[in-house]
Amino acid sequence: MPLIAWGGFIFSILPLLPFDFWMLALADHFRMHYVLLAALALIFSLWLKQFRYVFGIFFIAGLNLYVMSPWDWARPSLKHKHDGFSVPTLSLIWLNVHSDNEAKQEVIDYLLDKNADLILLSEVNDQWIQSMEVLNKRWPYQILHPQEDNFGMAVFSRFEFDSHTRLKLDALEVPAVEMILRFRDGKTLAVLAVHPVPPIGKNYTQSRDNYLANLSRHLHGQQKPCIVIGDFNATPWHPPVRRLLNQHQLMYALPGSSMFPSTWPSALPGMGIPIDLCLVDRSIRLLDHQVGPRVGSDHRPLELQFTLE
Repeated sequence: MPLIAWGGFIFSILPLLPFDFWMLALADHFRMHYVLLAALALIFSLWLKQFRYVFGIFFIAGLNLYVMSPWDWARPSLKHKHDGFSVPTLSLIWLNVHSDNEAKQEVIDYLLDKNADLILLSEVNDQWIQSMEVLNKRWPYQILHPQEDNFGMAVFSRFEFDSHTRLKLDALEVPAVEMILRFRDGKTLAVLAVHPVPPIGKNYTQSRDNYLANLSRHLHGQQKPCIVIGDFNATPWHPPVRRLLNQHQLMYALPGSSMFPSTWPSALPGMGIPIDLCLVDRSIRLLDHQVGPRVGSDHRPLELQFTLE
């Protein structure tokens, strides 16, 4: 019991200290697990009548819950109508397909079945582009940027693009894609698909943080309602993401199934971490948000539906 208590305390505190060490920062992403360990430790403490540990266990759980909660959440709301007419909606799917995923047909069948208005995919290479030609007829507007380094992107849309731009947000020139969608009622919406490098090692951690910082600078010039979605390689409470939320008054799109459903690794449902995120402008109403099934990738998809206020 002392080992669990001290371990939980150390891993909860260290990421909060001003040390520039990438391995300490990684510990910040597993706060849900520390809360779960604290709950198990509390049960065993009460069962074994080791009450001297109870205060420390509550402190560990409370600290992690506090760190995970200082941002606004966009909660799914009931579909609504104005003046007797249904408000136009946008259904969207985000998926990191995993470049080496051999279950390509499973991914394609999933996308065809869900039939979303807008599909955003990352880790797309030339082989994936060839496999997805079957999507072209149903989604006639496309943005294709395949790469062989796990950072290619593809967009399939039913809505026409007013414009689209490939952004390079760090020294590694890892791309992001910004698109302006125009709805049938004339409203426009900016959507940014992002995928920084994973924070493995000092250089990659710095690159990911620079990517998100430059994304924040780019958003200062964005005047349209905005959705930022992608594989952030960071949890929503991690400081670079939290700064992005605070600086632009964005909201974390909260899935309806649970508070922080894991999206990676997909092989560990309920025990992974949420690093595929959707951040939304306050003028956007979230109608639905679910984490989709496993489709051969190491990530699970995000399924969302929005409308503009």
